[in-house]
Amino acid sequence: MSLKPSRGRITLGPQVSEGIFGLVSEFAICKSVRDTAILLDCLSSPAAGDPFVISQPLRSFSEEINAPVDSLTIGFTPNSWTGVKIKEESIRAVLEIVKVCENLGHEVEEFTLNIDKEQYDNNFNLIWCSDFANSCDWLARDMDREVSKDTLDPVNFQAYQKGKKIKASELLDAIATWNELRRKVGQLFVKYDLLITPTMNGSALYKKYASTNQNISFDECMLQDAESFPFTGLFNITGNPAISLPLITGKAGLPVGIQFVSRFGDEATLIRIASAFEQAMPWKNRVPPVHVKNI
Repeated sequence: MSLKPSRGRITLGPQVSEGIFGLVSEFAICKSVRDTAILLDCLSSPAAGDPFVISQPLRSFSEEINAPVDSLTIGFTPNSWTGVKIKEESIRAVLEIVKVCENLGHEVEEFTLNIDKEQYDNNFNLIWCSDFANSCDWLARDMDREVSKDTLDPVNFQAYQKGKKIKASELLDAIATWNELRRKVGQLFVKYDLLITPTMNGSALYKKYASTNQNISFDECMLQDAESFPFTGLFNITGNPAISLPLITGKAGLPVGIQFVSRFGDEATLIRIASAFEQAMPWKNRVPPVHVKNI
């Protein structure tokens, strides 16, 4: 299972930032909800000099484990808002979890979210490339090396070249459009306490996918990534906390992740609902067909 905290929740020190305007989030993959809560307790306090401090929890996240879960209003969708066709095993997994939520006493209904796919993709790539190019230049200076096709993977070098051509006005326009998108998603949480989506399109992948060490174009690599992970990037943009739980097992014996998303700053609800599902559908003893135990 993995958690993406609210933007600004985690401080790892002055040399570590929430990269790419929030598109990269630092945390960890954990085996249990207990481990997730304890780690979040350890890392979630603001540090001296932080430019912004978001609201702090009313109590420790560890205290949310096994805490009663009030009846929630939950929105769900098995369909992507970016136009990617979703695999049947992810659709079935979401619908199965919806039934479990109803049995647990929650009110559940399907939601829709309309997003301009072309604008979403263009802004995502523009912001990604501009920040990536800047990061490469900083690292090159620190390491006394040059940024070139000999020091970067093929796709990454293309991203660097794209980023160097982006104007500040283009970057600011993209960030402003993202603010509109955050507010659109925020309206969902006026009605819903939680959202449920697949974590990715299908079950976990056996091999590295969307590698930057391929002789393909940057756009082709981004398309590979978008087809496999159409649900997670949006909440990196909005800053909402989200947790992925390995609740369903696919035909290949690999987990089909379910993503729960809550209001900004409300990791507590995620810990409580994850704890409830850890009891209702425990995953700790599941072993995939390819595992060290089977060697």
